[in-house]
Amino acid sequence: MFSARLSSDTENCSLTTVLQHGPHILIIDHANRKVKNFTQEGIWLSDYCFDKPPRRACITPDGEIVVTLQGAYMIAFLIKIGFELFFSHYIVTAKDYALVEAFDDKILICAKCGYPGCIDTIDYRGQILKTFSQYSIDGLSVLFPSYLSVLPSGTLLMSELRSDGYQALICCDTSGNIRYFYQGEGQNVVKCPSGVATDQNGLRYKLSGTTRSIYLSIYLSIYLSIYLSIYLSNSWHFRRINVTQEPCLRCTIKKTV
Repeated sequence: MFSARLSSDTENCSLTTVLQHGPHILIIDHANRKVKNFTQEGIWLSDYCFDKPPRRACITPDGEIVVTLQGAYMIAFLIKIGFELFFSHYIVTAKDYALVEAFDDKILICAKCGYPGCIDTIDYRGQILKTFSQYSIDGLSVLFPSYLSVLPSGTLLMSELRSDGYQALICCDTSGNIRYFYQGEGQNVVKCPSGVATDQNGLRYKLSGTTRSIYLSIYLSIYLSIYLSIYLSNSWHFRRINVTQEPCLRCTIKKTV
């Protein structure tokens, strides 16, 4: 655990994305308009400052860093040479995208939040190839997707955070056809899903900002999932959780600081 604040920062850090790029950790700081590059031990290496606040970022199969910029109607591409970050180019977009994820080396998946929200498939020149604003379930529209990723199967995994209280984890294809949909029950109801991660064993972790919990999902089939809730005692710090899968679909959870 380390602080992402730099001596050159003029605002309190507002971190929206953390990515691993080779041996380094890239952090998007929306408030200070920077992409920051650290070692895994937290030693600052370099940073790149934008004119517009960066929102989210992803890494392409070729290693380029793709960054959405708030209010710019553009997506920026950076490259990392050694430990330095350099600007490569912009692409102009028809919409003000918030989320971005690389589908492959030719296609990006982008999300526009608000009303109407949408999920767009675009090429690396910014041209929209496919779009949807409603999921296959009647009456469920894209409003405020708070997380977006592309699974190895080519499906999309999103956490939907909405002002009307509708909060869910959604897996769908690029046309909005839902593969599975989860809101939770009882103590495991999903509240403010602000992030999702999937490890190499297929275990999925959902971060809830309201309950300060990580929900661990062991996905068994399209109809069945097992969920465990792990409470975070400190809202400002996160604990690393190591998960090892064992026979009979049991799992052992170990907490380390």
